[in-house]
Amino acid sequence: MDRYKRLVALLLGLVLSLSFLAVFVPMEVAADDPDDGLDLFFSEYIEGSSNNKAVEIYNPSVNDINLSAYTVVIYANGAGSPTNTIGLAGTLKSKEVYVLAHSSADQAGIVNKATKTVNNLSFNGNDAVVLKRGDVIIDCIGQINFDPGTQWKSNNVSTLDMTLLRKPSVTHGRTDTGAFDPSEEWIGLPVDTFSYLGNREFPKYKVTFFAGARGRFETGDSGQQEQEVSYGQDAVPPSITPDEGYVFDRWSDNFHEVTEELVVTALYLEIGGGGTELFFSEYIEGVATIKLLRSIIPQPTTSIFQPIQL
Repeated sequence: MDRYKRLVALLLGLVLSLSFLAVFVPMEVAADDPDDGLDLFFSEYIEGSSNNKAVEIYNPSVNDINLSAYTVVIYANGAGSPTNTIGLAGTLKSKEVYVLAHSSADQAGIVNKATKTVNNLSFNGNDAVVLKRGDVIIDCIGQINFDPGTQWKSNNVSTLDMTLLRKPSVTHGRTDTGAFDPSEEWIGLPVDTFSYLGNREFPKYKVTFFAGARGRFETGDSGQQEQEVSYGQDAVPPSITPDEGYVFDRWSDNFHEVTEELVVTALYLEIGGGGTELFFSEYIEGVATIKLLRSIIPQPTTSIFQPIQL
């Protein structure tokens, strides 16, 4: 009987110990099952001069992810099978990046920002670079089992002699290992650009607004106003006050989803100016086949109504 009691006490003690661990030991999300379904992806690719090679991996999930099951795999020169596999280690925190770099890369620009350096991270413009979780491909730069020659290139975005940043609109990896167009998801920057490595940041561009010859900004300034806009974001136009006798018409250029530096000028229409073309200001679809179009001359009181029988 004493023996039985001792056994029961031992089992109870074991159960209590496991319960304590379950409550107080922090749980880490399994690498093969991110809770929110958002897995890692490449956020930057550096194919630079000499040994300036690096890839940056971003964790978009709200969870920290254990990297023990993740590898970066190289398929060189159109190979259909891996030619080099590099394992990752540690934990990648939510919204942070992991930098894998060649150990002989630029010290200040790459190595000092790297999470892990290895001497066998070697790829060129015609090598597919793949991110795997176990045997599952979760992202791919290039095309497996296809040799493009020296590079994949489209719209001046190339895998050779360039730094590539993943566009901010991308939220998951490319699991399709077929035909690859780098310009679809990547921003191309000059060779040996290291400014954005180690952070999920993007280039900024200057957008300059000019008030134009027939108006001024509401601040009273008749010159120019400048804004700094991150890649893919919209500039915010300043408010314009037209000169007497004029109305604001439009801006000279589109400043939505900015991807380069822009100069934008306010354009105006003269009220009652000779030769001003008509424009539609209203369209009404009524019953049956009667349509009413109204065209307005840009004058305070003049308008033309023209019913049209269709």
